[in-house]
Amino acid sequence: MDLDTPGPVRGWHGGLGGLLPGARPRGVPPGYKAVVVLVATHATLAAAGLGGPMPALLGDAGLAAAAGLAAAVCIVRTVLMVRFYRKACFRCYSWLLAGLSCLAAALGNAVWAWYELVLDVAPPSPSVADWAFLFFGPLALAAFVTAHGEDVSLSIRIRLLLDTTLVAGSLFVVAWVLALALAIERSDSPVRTFLVLGYPAFDLVLVSLLLALRARTPGERGGIGTGVRVGYLVIVVCDSIFTMPAIRDGYRSGGILDTGWFAGYLIIAAAAWYGDGYRPERARKALVVTAPANRAGGSSSHGRDGAAAAGHPDAATAIVTVIPSTARRSTEPRAGTGACLRTIRVILPYLGAAFCLAGVLADGLDTTRRMDPVVLIAGAAVLVALVGRQSLTLYENQRLTEDLRRAAETLQHHAYHDPLTGLANRALLTDRLEHALTQRQAEWEPVAVVFLDLDGFKGVNDSVGHETGDRVLVEAAGRISGALRVGDTVARFGGDEFVIVLEVGTTVGGALVVAERIRSRLCEEYRIAGPGHRLGASIGVAFSEPGGSASDLLRRADAAMYRAKTGGKNQVVAEPLADAWAVSHGETAPINA
Repeated sequence: MDLDTPGPVRGWHGGLGGLLPGARPRGVPPGYKAVVVLVATHATLAAAGLGGPMPALLGDAGLAAAAGLAAAVCIVRTVLMVRFYRKACFRCYSWLLAGLSCLAAALGNAVWAWYELVLDVAPPSPSVADWAFLFFGPLALAAFVTAHGEDVSLSIRIRLLLDTTLVAGSLFVVAWVLALALAIERSDSPVRTFLVLGYPAFDLVLVSLLLALRARTPGERGGIGTGVRVGYLVIVVCDSIFTMPAIRDGYRSGGILDTGWFAGYLIIAAAAWYGDGYRPERARKALVVTAPANRAGGSSSHGRDGAAAAGHPDAATAIVTVIPSTARRSTEPRAGTGACLRTIRVILPYLGAAFCLAGVLADGLDTTRRMDPVVLIAGAAVLVALVGRQSLTLYENQRLTEDLRRAAETLQHHAYHDPLTGLANRALLTDRLEHALTQRQAEWEPVAVVFLDLDGFKGVNDSVGHETGDRVLVEAAGRISGALRVGDTVARFGGDEFVIVLEVGTTVGGALVVAERIRSRLCEEYRIAGPGHRLGASIGVAFSEPGGSASDLLRRADAAMYRAKTGGKNQVVAEPLADAWAVSHGETAPINA
């Protein structure tokens, strides 16, 4: 089943299993309303400053429960998507990785709650909780990268990597100046230094990746979308605030900062439940009707139910889901929103690079101290990414120009050539014939037009089919081209009719010799798809006259060909004007007019 093929509406109401890919939710689903209520309650209790075990319950157990809920919903969605599509795909893996990232956060908060609620001690540093929190960022990064693993080209992956580097470099410079440098100075062990650097570093890369993915198609069917991204951004913002030494030193469980984490996990859970780019069953107002099924093995339904019906030839009815047109809603962004997103996509990496380089220059111009090597390294990385981004842009522009040139050549070829045989079509034939008439009339030399029709071709189509008939036409076109001289033009005029323009060094006798050579080759047996086929060729030859037009010459050649057909077929007939041309040019070859 194709990933974008809608499946059936089944069983569930408002989330997960009863959803069809491709439509956005209408209105505000009840799950998001519940998120607002829970977050408001958590913020109220956190602001009240309650004593006893309540802060630990809000800040540790509450976060563990919210993260665990998000992990469970993401993993359940993974299982249902694998069952729905009947195979594991990159989008399934992305939901699984998102669930594992939330599970790591749930484990870290659960360990923190164990120390504070059960053991009634402050968690040691480092602890299992710190290592669990460390895995949150890499797993989330893998989830978003995997979400686009199927439909992203190599150049887009490289651009995404460079954009992420540009944004992450600028954010890292800010974070280093504000918090990380001081935090590293206060670290008393390599492990603590690694944790202090690793956790915010992964967060910076994650938020940079989310910003780099900001303008991708928003309603990707079945994949991670805007809701989950918002949840992760909320969590990363709270992590960034927590890395500030002043905030970290004064942190206590159950505060307003925990409300932010709590909200982020619940947003992820709600987005995974309803599925970004999905419409809840309750908003669909689907109409289920019965319709006769195709007893040959097809079905009028879609998805797995349709496939099941198709597997049983005796099925008499099938279920059809009809969505009213008033309930449909376009998944495409509005024109203004799309233009804004495109503008952001273009300028955001360069703004980040400019901001980072400005910070590096400011640090270098401070003569009171040595330049921070970390800032210098970050600036160098951003500069390399910027050069790579520009080089990639130039390469893509050059490739696009080349593709456009080839496309223009292809369009021009299709405009002047027959798509089946590759010969010239009527437009190119008329152009070359008019050019030949103009050039040869000044030299008082004839231009000969050979008009031929295949005898017996209709019988081939009727007996063995049009596909074999097309192959016969291609073979006939090759035989005609092989019988011509350099400089002659052959065109498919239509159906089984061909026109040849004999221009260079044409004489009446020579034109008739060429026409007879073509006829003899076309009469040879065609061995295509089984038994051989024999055809004939009725050929008419006409010659130009002073002041004559291309259309008039074609008409006279067609008339000569018609005389050949009515006179017994499979022969060459020249128009009466051929005698005058032969006498005027001193030719003695016999003319079969």
